Amino acid sequence: MKKLFRAAALVLLAALFLSGTAAGEAKYKPGVYEVVTRGMDGKIYFEIEFSEDAIVDIRVTKHHETEGLGDVALQKVIPAIIEAQSTDVDGKSGATITSNAIKKAVEEAIAMASAPADEKADEKPEEEPAIPAAKYVPGVYEVVTRGMDGKIYFEIEFSENAIVDIRVTKHHETEGLGDVALQKVIPAIVEAQSTDVDGKSGATITSNAIKKAVEEAIAMAVVPAGESVEAEVPAAEAKYVPGVYEVVTRGMDGKIYFEIEFSENAIVDIRVTKHHETEGLGDVALQKVIPAIIEAQSVEVDGKSGATITSNAIKKAVTEAIGLASAAGQ
Repeated sequence: MKKLFRAAALVLLAALFLSGTAAGEAKYKPGVYEVVTRGMDGKIYFEIEFSEDAIVDIRVTKHHETEGLGDVALQKVIPAIIEAQSTDVDGKSGATITSNAIKKAVEEAIAMASAPADEKADEKPEEEPAIPAAKYVPGVYEVVTRGMDGKIYFEIEFSENAIVDIRVTKHHETEGLGDVALQKVIPAIVEAQSTDVDGKSGATITSNAIKKAVEEAIAMAVVPAGESVEAEVPAAEAKYVPGVYEVVTRGMDGKIYFEIEFSENAIVDIRVTKHHETEGLGDVALQKVIPAIIEAQSVEVDGKSGATITSNAIKKAVTEAIGLASAAGQ
């Protein structure tokens, strides 16, 4: 009977020993896993090292992220992930795309290193993941739109998959109002990678001018569906012959002299160089109708109530200038 008891006890001890060994099973297959993701300005190459139970190191072997922004995200987010042993950490404000690229790389490496035990012996690092097709033709696109106080000149830079930078090279917006819109709206668009952002209260015209410029640049930079970035994207056919066209029409109180400026695809500016319209009536029509035509890129806009003749004179001048500037048949 004692022998039977001893045998049972030995079996129980062995079972407890084996169960304790199983409880300490490794989480990861130790090794270095190579991963490539796309950041703000191109591919980011990672080497991510695991021990049996931890993310040991995250090394960036190559990147093209913007100095002072994307590279700061790399410096901030990587240590945070290693500290937390998780990708559920804060990104770098203003560098969301780079931050998300780091997190995605780590998640892919975790997936590779966490393969089931029966697969780990034969596991090899995956090949470089496929990179999404380019959205834009990389380059800097120049756009001019009209703000509250005149033309705003932009240089808008694209990488293959992102709006990289929006630079204002010249403007006359009001200090403390329009220029604040430039400072607020431009970073918001770059951060969101979209023009669907809030404008600056009290500076709606400037805010909308920025958004319009970006939308025009996107239209120029976008890669048509089914084409690769290497393919030459045909430039949009010009609507107008660029230049300044002088037109004279008759208003309520005499001749109105116009200089109307065109780019290849837009009415850029309408300047009145001389007029005799009645103060408080005809001149108000000039102030109201001209910005409306530039905004709509059409003379199909409302005139000024009580100043129909002046309003029609403006529309007639623009119509004549369009006829002179039209590139059709040139």
